[in-house]
Amino acid sequence: VHVSPGTDSVSVTFGSATAATSLKYHDATSYQTINEGTPELKIKSAATDATFVDTTVTLVKDTHYSFYVYGGASSVSVVQLSDEAVGAASGKFRLRFSHTATGLGSMDVYLLSAGSTVASSTPVYSGLAYATTSALSDYSSGDFTRRSSDGDAR
Repeated sequence: VHVSPGTDSVSVTFGSATAATSLKYHDATSYQTINEGTPELKIKSAATDATFVDTTVTLVKDTHYSFYVYGGASSVSVVQLSDEAVGAASGKFRLRFSHTATGLGSMDVYLLSAGSTVASSTPVYSGLAYATTSALSDYSSGDFTRRSSDGDAR
């Protein structure tokens, strides 16, 4: 998933396996089949071939991952998230948040039921720092609106 503002379309490779050739800002790919192991992950500009990220990742057999390209044109990073989660109990759902919003400090995250406001609610994640991901948490099923704030919204 490409969420790095001001960054060209990117190509993504894991060793010799190409996962994307011209992934645009706010676009995502479907899951790709990549061999298990510790391949070199490269994120490059599709326009100039400049390397934004060059790192080694660990991929476990039969595990699904999401990779988020975030940051900005001069400081592109990538976060790897395992998408393997045990299902929630009946009447519950599991949720996590990854803060990749470039230029924003720590955030509070709210799940608001109908009629509730940020001012009258407690955040489900408080002070979530930039470039961090929360743990998976279980919540009662229902209709919610997700709101995020920099902590000054109350």
